[in-house]
Amino acid sequence: MPAIQPAKLKAQVLLLAEQFSQPQKFERELTELLDQYADHTHKPGHSGAPPPLLTTFNTPLPVLRQLWSVISPLLTEMPLAALDLCDLLWLQPYLEHRYLAADILGQLPINLKDEVMVRVQTWIDHDLETRLVDVLLNRGLKQLRNEIPQTIIELADQWLQDTDQLYNKLGLGLLFVIISDPAFDNLPSIFRLITPFLRNAPPPLRPDILLLLKTLIHRSPAETAFHLNLSLRATNNPDSTWLLRQVMAEFPVDQQSELRRMARLSKQALK
Repeated sequence: MPAIQPAKLKAQVLLLAEQFSQPQKFERELTELLDQYADHTHKPGHSGAPPPLLTTFNTPLPVLRQLWSVISPLLTEMPLAALDLCDLLWLQPYLEHRYLAADILGQLPINLKDEVMVRVQTWIDHDLETRLVDVLLNRGLKQLRNEIPQTIIELADQWLQDTDQLYNKLGLGLLFVIISDPAFDNLPSIFRLITPFLRNAPPPLRPDILLLLKTLIHRSPAETAFHLNLSLRATNNPDSTWLLRQVMAEFPVDQQSELRRMARLSKQALK
């Protein structure tokens, strides 16, 4: 990997940006640029995370930051060209290309919301590795999540109602992304969507449900306790008590005794 010379790198990225409206040329020159700065000494998996399934250049962050700083203003100037470019980038077998595609998608103006939503739903399938699913949910929907969060909540609802547990997992993951933003305050809509999972928690989805619950407790312990109590009182709630026990320690101490009492009552009612 050559030493990064800021002036040279900036000039290279500016030349690349000139091809923004020509996806094929942009992709070809992008690949050449990333290969030039590739870190071939990096050993996949040595950082503790599993190695990616796609080829990666292990591009240094300064290169990626410079690239994004030049490209991002073009997204509002040429949104349709940006859409064409992210389509082509997503088809490439490189991790950096797909990350860039997701970032472009996540910054497109909201008048292209239908195009953005179609791509997120089309690109996610059973074979897509987890890190790319996460980047699509976190970064690919960023603008829509900030500007029209109800659209993203509706997508989560659609996935949660699917009969395929892959999409249930996606729905729970998307809700986690939404509530992780401190600016989001429509928690009642989240509790409405997860209520069925607070009563019946399929084992493959339990880690996602627990993560979501713990985050909700930190956001609003009183509201979370209220909805868990509702689930404990429901007639068909085989997993409510188990879920409560798993997250009990996350609640403030003064709430835990009442929650334990409710859990005992629920257990007795099931006998």
